[in-house]
Order: sequence, then structure tokens, then C-alpha cells
Amino acid sequence: MAARCASVPVMPEGDTIHKVALALRPHVAGVPIRALRLPHGDVPMAAGTRGVAVKARGKHLIVTFGAPGAPPRVLRTHLGMNGSWHRYRPGERWRKSPSDTPHVAIHTDDWVLVCFQPAQCVLYQHPGDLERDPAIADLGPDLLGPGLDLDVVLARARVARNAARAVAEVLLDQRVAAGVGNVYKSEVLFLERVDPWAPVGAIPDLVIRAVYARAAALLAANVHDGARVTAPERAPFGHRLPPGLRHWVYRRAGHPCPRCRAPIAGRPQGPQVRMTYWCPSCQAPLVARPSPPTGS
Repeated sequence: MAARCASVPVMPEGDTIHKVALALRPHVAGVPIRALRLPHGDVPMAAGTRGVAVKARGKHLIVTFGAPGAPPRVLRTHLGMNGSWHRYRPGERWRKSPSDTPHVAIHTDDWVLVCFQPAQCVLYQHPGDLERDPAIADLGPDLLGPGLDLDVVLARARVARNAARAVAEVLLDQRVAAGVGNVYKSEVLFLERVDPWAPVGAIPDLVIRAVYARAAALLAANVHDGARVTAPERAPFGHRLPPGLRHWVYRRAGHPCPRCRAPIAGRPQGPQVRMTYWCPSCQAPLVARPSPPTGS
């Protein structure tokens, strides 16, 4: 039976890609690779090619292949808005038509591992080519990576271009730190009581560090099977949350804040017009917020 490693209707969070890496690794690392297909066609594979490693770098999945006497080749994929990884047994019918849907397929003796509709897909002929690609070279520290150094993250947040940018926008900037998406953006700022519209230059270092530390902790707590959860069954603020609730403020505009019971707000923010959710009472503005567009 087909197993879906990840289905991502919105831009993935970093924990999604780490989950995919965990799911694929046992079926690729150290395993003979029989065929590799990219959206533009089949890739010739040297005799004896095996999977070497499967890793997540922020929101990128990195698969390394090796063959005797040849330099390793590296496949990078990014799911974007519509991508998803699936596992199939050889000969099993796929859920989407391979002839109609752009896809990557890694064939082994026991599995066919398929990524449908990747937003980005690049096969590098040498690992150094991956590291030089701006898609990877420009990334900040992976918030789920080993030995996370918050001083490095803070320094990247403090570069001149970020001083006037809203903290919610900077959280989504993978050049500062890799892994935060729209869900964690709103949840982390709520938990740290930070106004999402506040410019980074107006926020103390201690608070910036706390925001990214909280993001790393929430991401790490969700690298497991099952739905993403950022709110426990009982809030530490003394209010019981509605049954089945998974988030503090994300997609809860108009509902009472779990901390102070004021209505949660939601508005598009930033050049990408991503929705931001926050409590106007708990996350009081540090500076005047921009007025919403007319008619919103």
C-alpha cells in the first residue's frame, strides 16, 4: 500500500522536511539504486550506485548517491506549495499519473520513492556544486541542525537590511535561520509576546534570541509522525483550550486569546502577503502599525 511521506498544501515548515528525511533514509541510505528519474527524464546511473545519505537542510531535502570510482552526486528538492513525497512498492499503482505530473522517482529493489510536483529539483555532479548554489549557500543555520548557535542567528538577524523589517517577515527569511514557516511564525511570536509588526531594530537581543530558541524547540517537538501541534491540551495561562485545538493563534482570528481572552487578529503581512495571527493585547505594538488596505 502506498505511504505518503508528506503532503504540503502550504509552504512547508522545517519539521516537515526533517520528517521526510527520516521516512526516506532507511529506504535509501546504503541501498542499491536501480534507477533515478527527474522531471526532464531518466538519469544514467553508474554500476554499483547506492544511496549514501538523506538529510534535510532547512526546507530542502538532500539525497546523496555514490558509485565506485566516481564522485558523489547530490539531488536537492524543495516541495514548494504543492510538492509531496510518496512510497510505493514496485509495480504498485501511483496516486498521480506519472505521465501528467512532474516528478522525481528513486527506484530500489523494494521501493519506488516519488516526489510529485517539486518546486525545485537539481542534480549536482559534485557535492561542492551544492554548497556553492545560492539556494544552500545563502541559508542561515538550520534550527533543527546539531549544535545550533544562536549567536550566529542573532548576527544574521541584525544585518542592516533587517533593521526596519517587521520581525514576522524576518522570521520567514531563510537567510537568517532555516526552518520557520507561517505556522511557527505566528505561534512563536505569540508565545514570546512579541508584536509581529515590530521592526527588528527595536527589539532587544535577548528577545530575538528567545524567539529563535522557542522556534527551534517547537520544531524539534514536532519531528515525529502525526499532526503538527504547538499548543498543549491545557494552556499554562489557566484556560482550557477547545478539544482538538493544535495552535495558539494560527488560523484563529476572532477567537479569544488563550492568555487574555481578547479577540485574536489576523492580517496579511509582507511582500509575500502571508497571513499573520496575533493577540493585539498580549502582543502590544512597539511602534505604530501600518493601516490595513482599504476594504480589508
